[in-house]
Amino acid sequence: MSDPPVARLAHIGGSGTWAFPYPDGALARHPYLAVDVVEPHIQVATPYGPSPAFRLCRLTDRRVGRSTDFLYVWMHGLDPDNRSEAPGNSVRASERVFDVLERRPESFTKEDGEVVRL
Repeated sequence: MSDPPVARLAHIGGSGTWAFPYPDGALARHPYLAVDVVEPHIQVATPYGPSPAFRLCRLTDRRVGRSTDFLYVWMHGLDPDNRSEAPGNSVRASERVFDVLERRPESFTKEDGEVVRL
C-alpha cells in the first residue's frame, strides 16, 4: 500500500456511474475529450483499514493538448467484491476514502451529483 499519487481532482463514484464502464470507454465516442486509466489499482493503508481501490485517471482535451489527472473510486468507496459494508455500514468505507483524499492537495472532489470542497 502506497501513498496516493498527486492529482488535482478526485471523483467519488455513485449511482451516476453505476450502470456503465467508467472511466474505461466513457468518452470513447467524444470528438475531442478522452479519459484513460493511468494506474488501475491504488490502495492505501488508513487507520480504518485498507482503502478501496482508487484509479489514477487522465482526462485529455485533444483540442488544446491539455490533460488533468484525477483519482476515481467506485460507488462511494464500497468494495465491489465485498458488499458486507453496504448499505447500512458504509460509514467505514467513507472514512477510508476521505482519509486518503485528505493526504493530497486536491482542491475539489467530484461526487456523482455534487461538488464537495475539501
